[in-house]
Amino acid sequence: MPSTYLSQLPKSRSAEEFELICSDILQNKYGVRFQSYGRNGQAQNGIDLFAPLPGVHNLYVVAQCKNYFGETKPSVLIKKMQADINAAEQQTNMCIQKFYLMTSYNRDVHIQNFILTCQNLSFQIELWFWEEIQGVILSNQNMLEKYYSSYLECGNIVALFNLAFIGTQFSNLIFLLLGDRGETNRFCELLQDGETWIKNQSARKRFSEFLQAVYQFVNGDLPWEILLQSHKNSNEYFWCCEIEKIVSTVGDNLPPRQRILFLIGSCLGYYSKILDENDQLTISEAAKDSFMELCQTWGFTNEQNQKIESLFEPMILPAPDSLTEKFAYDSQKATAPSRVYDYIRELLMRS
Repeated sequence: MPSTYLSQLPKSRSAEEFELICSDILQNKYGVRFQSYGRNGQAQNGIDLFAPLPGVHNLYVVAQCKNYFGETKPSVLIKKMQADINAAEQQTNMCIQKFYLMTSYNRDVHIQNFILTCQNLSFQIELWFWEEIQGVILSNQNMLEKYYSSYLECGNIVALFNLAFIGTQFSNLIFLLLGDRGETNRFCELLQDGETWIKNQSARKRFSEFLQAVYQFVNGDLPWEILLQSHKNSNEYFWCCEIEKIVSTVGDNLPPRQRILFLIGSCLGYYSKILDENDQLTISEAAKDSFMELCQTWGFTNEQNQKIESLFEPMILPAPDSLTEKFAYDSQKATAPSRVYDYIRELLMRS
């Protein structure tokens, strides 16, 4: 299952913004403010950022920030890194204890091998690729909001919708789909993608731990007894229920517009769960009206709302008298929340 480090944040095309990101990461790590070393056009001795090592007299931590992308050949980046390391070695203005090479380049074995050859230097070298940098950003809500507020509000809105729908009914889904590991893994991945919407750091950590435990269970040797009703006494069921509890709190900390979308997704997840647990139930007209009001408030067009309402309809229809028609009725009613979810998700992905 993708961890936070495999979530994909868009890279900044601004060298200045990338340097600010690196500065914030190092400041959080060391607890001291990192300053820019000189300015463009001045001799910087291979150094972009510097700060005194906390608690140690006259020792410094420095960084070189390379905002290079995949279109740059590794050999080009290696040549520039070598020049920066040499310049830092020769400078006499500060005593360097640690030298960070931080780049927006994706992890590359050629660059790693080059760093391994850098021996007998007067300072330690630590190499950070984009995977490590974005991992820190994704685990730090302040940095996410500072540099990726538009990503949270727009580009990641589908992840919020997925989190609400799947997370609200996860204890049912996981045991319905144990026979299809691919489908179950897909649900785990969609939940992981929505992790950044969990604002509380402690809750997010517990969410990640429970989800990882579920993923390992699904991809391990599944005991057949877990498929029986007794699964509700299992650790796996407890993990899924805890994930549901954490997801249920997400809407409390969202801005008004995002909260509306979260409620749309969580309502559909709840309807799917209760219809699966009791095929005698239907959704009330009042619940349907409240749901459609949420859709209208979100801003779907009249045509889109009419489509959503038609997909919702099987959930409120009474059961037919004919036994021959009941099987088709039960199937349509049980799958209606998922069909509404699929349609709305498609609309969000196109917007």
